[in-house]
Amino acid sequence: MCRSRDVLLLANAVLCGTIPGQTAPDVVQDRQNVRVFKNPFAQTFAFWFEFDTSRPIGDYSRVQNLFSLTSIIPIPLGAKWDLITKSAISAVSQPDLMNPRGSAWKLSDLTTKFYFSPDKKGALQWGVGPTFLLPTATGQEVGNGKWGAGPAGAVFAEPGKWTLGLEVSDLKSFAGDRTRPDVHYLSLQYFVTYNVSKGWYVTTQPQPSADWTVSREDRWLMPIGLGVGKAVTFGKRQVSGELDGYYSLVHPTTLPYPKWVLTLQFTFATRNFL
Repeated sequence: MCRSRDVLLLANAVLCGTIPGQTAPDVVQDRQNVRVFKNPFAQTFAFWFEFDTSRPIGDYSRVQNLFSLTSIIPIPLGAKWDLITKSAISAVSQPDLMNPRGSAWKLSDLTTKFYFSPDKKGALQWGVGPTFLLPTATGQEVGNGKWGAGPAGAVFAEPGKWTLGLEVSDLKSFAGDRTRPDVHYLSLQYFVTYNVSKGWYVTTQPQPSADWTVSREDRWLMPIGLGVGKAVTFGKRQVSGELDGYYSLVHPTTLPYPKWVLTLQFTFATRNFL
């Protein structure tokens, strides 16, 4: 009964914008709700669940589905610094690109970033540190078979109703399966989010990438697109739902790639873990 009641309350919150016990959010609260989900330096525990469907891929126009879990965990380091950990892992329904049928769910590699950030947050919030790649994949199609490491950094600003940010990492393999190709790729993600009102927001947060191990014509993947979402307060927790669509404007010329990616995302955030 409790679980059913919580589901009904959450559905009411998303559809109507209010929940029992919640006062009408003012503009400041609206902005804070949105920033909690987009800014890793917002001093909150955040967990988001994302479902991606990518299509068409390969000669047979196959579809790849992906379910991922990402966590952001802040750890105080004394009075001046914080350590922000951001980890992501996915379960992938990988199609057989050589055939018109056949696919299987497999676990991807785990990536983790560690941002060292000043505890005193100013107008410009930033963090730098290492990023790591762990070969946790259960299939060669969805993993690299390599251990990797490299630098990572992020910067965020929140002028007015906007949240602007950029995350950059460069991973290079240093150990692992010697029969597998080396890994060296650049990952970018920029954030542009505008708070409309009552928790609604419009956003774009594509993830361009570059594979330095392949030829120049196959190196870059640069999607463009938009998303819309809504953030609400649910008890002592903050919840957001978001729908995004992206098109691959720049893409490899010979390697298989998805033309379209549709993303559905639910994020849960709280100031206190317990």
